[in-house]
Amino acid sequence: MSTRGLAMQRLSQAFHGGKCLHAKTDAERQSLRRLVRNGLVCSPSRGLFVRAEDWRSLNSRARALMIIRSMSAMHPDWVFCDVSAAVVHGLAVSFHLLGQLHIAVPKSRHGRSTTKVIRHSTGSCPVVQVGGIKVTSLPRTVLDCLRGRSFAEGLVIADSALRMSGATATSFEGTLRRLGRGLHGIRHALSTLSHADPRSESGGESLARALMIEFGFRLPELQVTVRSTLGDGHFYRPDFMWRLPSGIVYGEFDGREKYVDPAMTHGASAASVMADERLRESRLSATGRVMRFCYADLRSPARLARLLDGFGIPRDRRPVSLDLRPSSRRERPTTRQSTRRAAITA
Repeated sequence: MSTRGLAMQRLSQAFHGGKCLHAKTDAERQSLRRLVRNGLVCSPSRGLFVRAEDWRSLNSRARALMIIRSMSAMHPDWVFCDVSAAVVHGLAVSFHLLGQLHIAVPKSRHGRSTTKVIRHSTGSCPVVQVGGIKVTSLPRTVLDCLRGRSFAEGLVIADSALRMSGATATSFEGTLRRLGRGLHGIRHALSTLSHADPRSESGGESLARALMIEFGFRLPELQVTVRSTLGDGHFYRPDFMWRLPSGIVYGEFDGREKYVDPAMTHGASAASVMADERLRESRLSATGRVMRFCYADLRSPARLARLLDGFGIPRDRRPVSLDLRPSSRRERPTTRQSTRRAAITA
């Protein structure tokens, strides 16, 4: 078999094992770099390679998990924390937070962070293995994410933590209070957690609710079961529902995954899924107005606010300060991290 054929075979084997290929020799590295220049292979991180077509088939979350899994195999002593651990635990995480690796290191160890690898001096904290990857425990992971993220970013993670663990907000709060005793940012973390609701079924729904809270809009009922008016025995569950004097308003978040992710489409084509969505909307429209919004609306909070105002959703709550963050200093990585708001994972 040719050198190129052997490289492509190894790339395929690595991909099916959920990892990128790590070049072990200079000759192999040079061969893979030639394939990168030819556009057949890409290198998402230094020393890691994957076939371009395979990489394009993955969403942002799957790409981040593949890199984490690959780096874990290369550095079996690494303990992933913060956002990286959240990804491994299966929590929803904002897309723009996925570009860096977060590693927990003892306070006695030294090492500078880079633009790609952020080292956190976490001290002694619970460590577990998930899929063979060493990560901080789920409660400690959530605590660290909420301590150092904006209210909106944190709520996405907090909602999914409650949804995935099955824990109540009260019990989770008690755990975070115990783990966070004496840590900077614990008040901010608990404030974010106080708004968490496991009924939000996707990161997009969580971020939308966070923006509603920040702007002071009346919060909707979540995942309410609505009976079809046709007497056909069908039931529907809109993402949000407001009961207003002017009538019912349903809120529906259009995430891209519902049209392309096989786990959500159950083998149906995008056209078939869209047709079902239109039929579903027509049934809901018989009992109320349907307000649809998408990632673009979430990336521009003012745009979502105009949409909510346009549908008559009242602002009858006290607004929460935008981009809430802990005021006191916490264990910080040596590299400044971006805090831009972006679309989130579903």
